[in-house]
Amino acid sequence: MPRPPVTLRLLRITFRLLSVLAPWLAVRWMYRLWFTSPRFNEPPREAAWGETATRTTLPHALGAMAVYQWGKTGDPIVLLMHGWSGRATQLGAFVAPLLKAGYCVIAFDAPGHGRSAGTSTTIFQISDVLAKITTVYGKPKAIIAHSFGCLVSLYSVAHQQLVLEKLVCISAPSSAVYLVDGFARHLRVSSKVKTAFIQQVEKNFGENLWQRISASENIQSASFPVLIVHDKEDTDVAWQHAQQLAKSGGKHAQLYTTKGLGHRRILRDDTVIKRIVDFIHS
Repeated sequence: MPRPPVTLRLLRITFRLLSVLAPWLAVRWMYRLWFTSPRFNEPPREAAWGETATRTTLPHALGAMAVYQWGKTGDPIVLLMHGWSGRATQLGAFVAPLLKAGYCVIAFDAPGHGRSAGTSTTIFQISDVLAKITTVYGKPKAIIAHSFGCLVSLYSVAHQQLVLEKLVCISAPSSAVYLVDGFARHLRVSSKVKTAFIQQVEKNFGENLWQRISASENIQSASFPVLIVHDKEDTDVAWQHAQQLAKSGGKHAQLYTTKGLGHRRILRDDTVIKRIVDFIHS
C-alpha cells in the first residue's frame, strides 16, 4: 500500500496533537476543511471537451458560476452534475453520444469548483445553483450525476421540486453520514473530535440534516426511472451503497454494475456511456 503524501501525514499528526491539547480547535479546523472544495488540475482530455462547449457565466449571489453548453438550444436537455472536488468537464465523454442522440447538454461547475467562484460550498448552495440553471436554460429531461452530485440531484428532487423524466446516479453514496465517517478516518481524528464536529454541523444545519440529504431517503421521492451505476471495485464508495439505493428506490430504480472501472474511470467507459444514453433515450 503506497505511503500517504507528506502533507497528509503532517495533517494527521497535527490533528492528533490538537485532539489532546485543543480539541475545540481541531473541531473548528475539521469543520472548515469539510466545506472547503479543493480544485485539482484539469486533464488535457477534459480541457479539450470544454473547448468544444459554448462557455458562459451565470450571475449568482455566491459569485459567477461557469456554465457549459453543447448542442442546440431547444433540443431536450440532459444536465451533467459532477461530484465533490470535480468539475463539469469530468463528464465530458457523455457529450458526443448525447449530441448524436439529439440532446442539448448543459453542465456547470459547482460553487468553489472548476472555474466557478468560491472556495467552499454546501449541498444546499449547489442545489440552489442547479435550480437557477433550470430556470435560465430550461428544465432538463434527465440528469447524469456522479458521486456527491447524486446527493445534490436527489435532494433537489425531494426538496426543491425538481421534475425529471430520468435520473442516472453513478458511484453514489447512499448517505452523507458515510462521507463523514470516511472524512474522519482520512484525517485520523479522535472519536471525540468527530462527535463534536457532527454536533456542530447539526447545530448549524439542523439535527435532521442527515435525513434531509440522504440519497436513500430522497430517492423515495422519485416518481420516474432512476438508473444506478456502480463499479464493484470502487474504493471511494463501496458498491453496497448502490444496492441500498436500488432497494430504497423500489420499482423506479434499476441497478447496473461494472467491474474494474473504479470511482472515476467509469465516467469514460464506452459500454457504460452507451448503457446510460440508451436508458435516457429509451
